[in-house]
Amino acid sequence: MLKIWIVCLIVLMVISIVIQLLRPVLKGRICERIILKTLTKLPSDNYKVISNVELKSGKETTQIDYIVVSIYGIFVIEMKNYKGLMTGSGKGKPITQNYNHVKALKKSLNLPTNYFIPLVVFLTKAEIRASTEKPVVYTLNLKKEIKSHKKEKINPKELGAIVEQIKELNK
Repeated sequence: MLKIWIVCLIVLMVISIVIQLLRPVLKGRICERIILKTLTKLPSDNYKVISNVELKSGKETTQIDYIVVSIYGIFVIEMKNYKGLMTGSGKGKPITQNYNHVKALKKSLNLPTNYFIPLVVFLTKAEIRASTEKPVVYTLNLKKEIKSHKKEKINPKELGAIVEQIKELNK
């Protein structure tokens, strides 16, 4: 009887360790699905969603969580699954990271700077107290933030070509 309890205890400990190791991956996947679900609710005639884009920039590779190509601009979205208090200025790591994504994408596509709109998106578990001119939003406000951009920057006829160019760069 004691041996059964010891075996059960060991099995529970192993399961607990595996869960702890997989927790960040699972949380990230859940957040990705929430954001993708939000983005796919945008009207597909004006917004083209591309996820998990890897670009080579010189000798380095940069991974962009989401790119939304629209007539209102190219939204470059960095997702963060942080919780707790987020403080700082526009030079914080997620903002700098997304700035580098925009820079790499701009260079690869050879498009004007004003086409690009960087967004850093947090789950609602983060309390954001950051002073930045670049948008930092919660997942709940992502669609609203994207739709707040109403000035057309890109000719609708160019959308397909830009999307194909990004997909080609992602290979």
